[in-house]
Amino acid sequence: MRRAALCYLSGALIALAVGPRVPVLPCALLALACLLHRRGRLLAALLCGFAWSGYAIERAERGLLPAALENQSVAVGARVAGFPLPGPGAISLELDDATARDARAVPPRLRVRWQTSAAPRLGDWCELRLRLRRPHGYANPGGVDVERSALVNHVGAS
Repeated sequence: MRRAALCYLSGALIALAVGPRVPVLPCALLALACLLHRRGRLLAALLCGFAWSGYAIERAERGLLPAALENQSVAVGARVAGFPLPGPGAISLELDDATARDARAVPPRLRVRWQTSAAPRLGDWCELRLRLRRPHGYANPGGVDVERSALVNHVGAS
C-alpha cells in the first residue's frame, strides 16, 4: 500500500514538473489497462497520479483569463458574490457569474477593486467596464500568496 501511495505521489509530482500539457485521457486508459494486469498495479498508481494531477492543472488553467485579453478593456456583467472588503482608498469585491457583453471569453469568477464611495451590496448585479489581468503576486515568506489564494478560490482574473 505504501509503495502504491509513493507511486501515486511520484506521478503527481511528474505531472507538476511537465506542466499543463499532460495527456490525461491516454494516461487514464493506460492506468486502467495496468490495473487489469496483476503486476502492473504500481505502474497504474503512478499513471493515476499523473493523470489526476494533469486534470487538475488543466482545470485550473481553463478558469484563467486568456492571455489575449490581458490589460484590455472589457464590458462585464456580474453578481457580487462576497461581502465588500474595505481597503486603503478602495473596496475589494468578488464577482461571480461574470459574462462579457461582447463575444469575448472572461472567467466566471473575478476579484476587482471598486474606487467609489458607494459600493454595491452582496447579491447586486453590476455592469462594469474592467481592465482585467491574470492573478499574480509574490509569495513572500509569512505573507499572503495571492496566486495560490486565487487558484483555491477559482478566481480567474483581477
